[in-house]
Amino acid sequence: MRIILGIKNLLRLLFGIIKNPEMGEFLNEYNWSFYSQSQFYPKNKLLNIGKNSRVDVTIFVAGSENIFIGDNCMVGSFSNLRTVKHKIKIGDNVMIAQYVTIISDNHEKFKGKFDFEHYAGKDVIIGNNVWIGANSIILPGVVIGDNSIVGAGAVVTKSVPKNSVAVGNPARLIKQK
Repeated sequence: MRIILGIKNLLRLLFGIIKNPEMGEFLNEYNWSFYSQSQFYPKNKLLNIGKNSRVDVTIFVAGSENIFIGDNCMVGSFSNLRTVKHKIKIGDNVMIAQYVTIISDNHEKFKGKFDFEHYAGKDVIIGNNVWIGANSIILPGVVIGDNSIVGAGAVVTKSVPKNSVAVGNPARLIKQK
């Protein structure tokens, strides 16, 4: 089913944020991968997004069929969500600031050369009520527990327990309840 954009949603596009409007599951029903400011691969695949979530139109998504965003979430501008065969699961009430990169797959090194046919990686799981600061990088296999904060610019190589604050490169825990 195709939804014709009304003036209200067209203005949302032009001013940088698409949110899940009153029309129901707008982002799930409407294939918005053609917008020039965002890039989605593979083309014509839908982004799985929950109710009342907002995704800026200037993000890059690879493997949209393996990315799941919960309810009441926000993904900031110029963020990068990349996967090939593993999943990226984002819980409810998650705030992802601008320029965040989340990767669940990498190219496999095979016999001294990179193999562009095979990918290694693990699922990335982000719990509920998580805040990920600007310019952070979340690498394959990371689980970020509920109610946690990842500071701006952090490179998260290991899982973050629930109720924690992680900062730095590589990210380290500075607070845990």
